[in-house]
Amino acid sequence: IFIVRNNPLLSDCILTKGKNEPAKSSNKKLTLLFLGSINPQDGVDVLLQIIHHLVYVLARRNFICLIIGDGDYLDSAKHLSRELNLLEYVDFKGKITDREILKQYLASADIGIEPAPLNEANKYSTFIKVMEYMAAGKPVVAFDLVETRYSVARAALLVPPRDHEGFAHAIVKLLDTALLREKLGKAGSERIEKEMNWEKEASKLTEAYAALFL
Repeated sequence: IFIVRNNPLLSDCILTKGKNEPAKSSNKKLTLLFLGSINPQDGVDVLLQIIHHLVYVLARRNFICLIIGDGDYLDSAKHLSRELNLLEYVDFKGKITDREILKQYLASADIGIEPAPLNEANKYSTFIKVMEYMAAGKPVVAFDLVETRYSVARAALLVPPRDHEGFAHAIVKLLDTALLREKLGKAGSERIEKEMNWEKEASKLTEAYAALFL
C-alpha cells in the first residue's frame, strides 16, 4: 500500500516563512477566509451558524468572512446568510479560477476557516484548503477530525466536532491575539515548506508506479 497525500505544490505557494503580520489598527476589520467547494458536506451552513453566534451572541463585529468557491449548496448558503441577517459580515465571492487573485486573497486573510463537520467522508479526507492556508502563513480554525489534525499539527486551533460555540470562541481567540495568529501561521508555513508539499510527496507516487511495473 502506498499513501500519496494531496499536498500543495511548493512552487505555487505563497510561503510567507513566518513573516510578521503587518500592524493593524484596533478598529480595522480582520478577514476570515473560506476557500473551497460549497456542497452540503463542506459545512458552509455550519460556518454561517457560527458567524451568527459571533455577531449576535458574542457581539463581535470586527471581522468580515470571505467565502470563495462554488457548488451545489451556494444558493442555499446565500439564502441562509440572508435569513441569519449576516449580509454585513459575509461576502460570497463565487468561483475564482485566476490563481494570482486567489493568492492575493490568501495573503490578505487573517484566519483560515475549515468548518467541515464530522462524517465518515470528512473524517479521513485531506482538505487542500487547510494546507493552502498554512502555506500562506495563516492560522487555521477547524473541527478536530483525524486527517485534519494530522495535516495541521501545531498550526491550528482544533475544536471538538459539533461544538459550534467552541468554534466561535476559537475564532475570537485568534481575532484578539495577533501573536497567536503569528505563531500558528509560522508553524503552518514551516510545516508546508519542510514536510507537507507535493515535491516531497511525488516520490511516493513514482515509487508506487515503480512497484507496479516491476
